[in-house]
Amino acid sequence: MGADYYETAEKIAENRRLGRPDIGIGHNCVVEKAIIDKNARLGDGVQILDRNRGQNMDTDNFVIREGIVIVPKNALLPPGTVIG
Repeated sequence: MGADYYETAEKIAENRRLGRPDIGIGHNCVVEKAIIDKNARLGDGVQILDRNRGQNMDTDNFVIREGIVIVPKNALLPPGTVIG
């Protein structure tokens, strides 16, 4: 995981105003068997767990392929999201 840029104090304040997580991985997250692409936003308490991921799945914010969760570039997983 990485980022194309760092968020300024102004951008972080805008994130708070919009209720949007900052770029990166929030507090108290669990990430197992996942690929997190650049500029992704994982809110506090997101859990990506290695539990019964036998099927492929496509959503707006992540995909599952062969048991691996992929969070694409610029995706946003709201706080408390559980994948697994």
